[in-house]
Amino acid sequence: LVRGACGREAARLPNLRSGMSEGGLSIIVRSGTYEDAHYALAMASAALAVNQRAVLFFTMGGLRALMAPPALDGWERDALNRQRGVGDFETLLQACIELGARFIVCEMGLRSLAIDRAALRADIPLPPEFPSGPALSSCR
Repeated sequence: LVRGACGREAARLPNLRSGMSEGGLSIIVRSGTYEDAHYALAMASAALAVNQRAVLFFTMGGLRALMAPPALDGWERDALNRQRGVGDFETLLQACIELGARFIVCEMGLRSLAIDRAALRADIPLPPEFPSGPALSSCR
């Protein structure tokens, strides 16, 4: 256990750096637009295709990309991309999942936008939810 501010205790987090190699790509997806989420998936899948690690961190509006169906501004472009032979959202997302991208969701973003974690797609491998409650609020 780790003792934090105000004497609160929390379980020690695993060493996230162990097993990591140099290189790779980390992307913060914070915009709720189709174009930004689509391009993040395109970059991550390209990195994975050449054996580089890829981490996608979704926060704020970007969290909407992980909802079913995605609630992204400009979503109508997905059909147009598919018609033109451009990798569509689902194809890129599945490539990222199959090639081993690491998906992380921001708990603060979920709370800020009142998005229930259960509203996120079940087929995306996400780390377990962090504890919530008084440990995350300010001391009184």
